[in-house]
Amino acid sequence: MNFSFHRFILLLKMQFAVNRRFYLLGIAALAGLLLVYMFFRAANGDFGFEFDAQEENYAFTMCFLTVVFGTMIFRQLGSKPQRIQALMLPVSALERMSVAFLMVFILFPIVYTLVYFLCSGLVNLVDVHVLSHPNEWYLLNGEMEIKALTILMLTLPVVLFCAVWFRRLTFVKTMVMLCVPLLVFSFFNSVLSKMVVNNAAPSAPKGVEYSYWASTPFSYLAVVVKTPNVESDPQSFNVLLPAGQQWVFTLFLCLIPFLFLYLAYLKLREQEL
Repeated sequence: MNFSFHRFILLLKMQFAVNRRFYLLGIAALAGLLLVYMFFRAANGDFGFEFDAQEENYAFTMCFLTVVFGTMIFRQLGSKPQRIQALMLPVSALERMSVAFLMVFILFPIVYTLVYFLCSGLVNLVDVHVLSHPNEWYLLNGEMEIKALTILMLTLPVVLFCAVWFRRLTFVKTMVMLCVPLLVFSFFNSVLSKMVVNNAAPSAPKGVEYSYWASTPFSYLAVVVKTPNVESDPQSFNVLLPAGQQWVFTLFLCLIPFLFLYLAYLKLREQEL
């Protein structure tokens, strides 16, 4: 079955119609929890609900809650009766994936952003005019949002794949799928980077000590250099790959989300058959 924009719109409308109460109650509960937390921080913090705290909380909670929402986007596939009913609809797997992509990648972050800033704006008014804390209202400054969106673009395809693949304990299994490979990759990256630094140590000038600090694969390697008979603190240096070579890793990262989106699409096609 080919992609039809008309069927896509109908499926999107049905998604809102079937889950309208769930979405409205979720927004109300989310706003209530945010207000309770923000007022607590404003009233009990020494400096109120500070700008940096507003920014960090927004980025973290948006990433976490978008992942939670993504694991529930195909929840009708979790039970056999609902799965049969959902798969009997005259829509293609590509249309299902398109609706899920729109809901998870675009609509939920936008709705959450609006709810968060409405709550933080109200709390900021109380924080400034009632509690006398001279805090600015955080309203998207660019840097933190780009990092949060980058994380979402890399993780949400995996989340959608897990939402289709797993039928029970989807959120728990999704977190395992996200965290375990990341931890294993970080471990081996640190081990290999330390081996590189240790192998280069014999070629260092006499008395100079090199030690590993941090690294990003195919990007940079940070080394701490301690010079003998010098009272100043050890200095750190970053060994950078040329920009042209860094694009290799960037291209590799960009291809991973498309791979998992394609795998999720194939899994939906398989369930239709």
